[in-house]
Amino acid sequence: MSTEPHRLTIGGLTVEVVRKDIKNLHLGVYPPNGRVRVAAPLMVSDEAVRLAVIGR
Repeated sequence: MSTEPHRLTIGGLTVEVVRKDIKNLHLGVYPPNGRVRVAAPLMVSDEAVRLAVIGR
């Protein structure tokens, strides 16, 4: 299992995406710069991650 992060640009924000062996998508925003990180299940596509971030 690889948890190597990759980045997506969504709505002008850079989002770090880490794929893991988990069941749900987790979104975190971290201070002080507002870094956005998403932990996503292995089988979820980049488009599904993009839609989830836009929806939140």
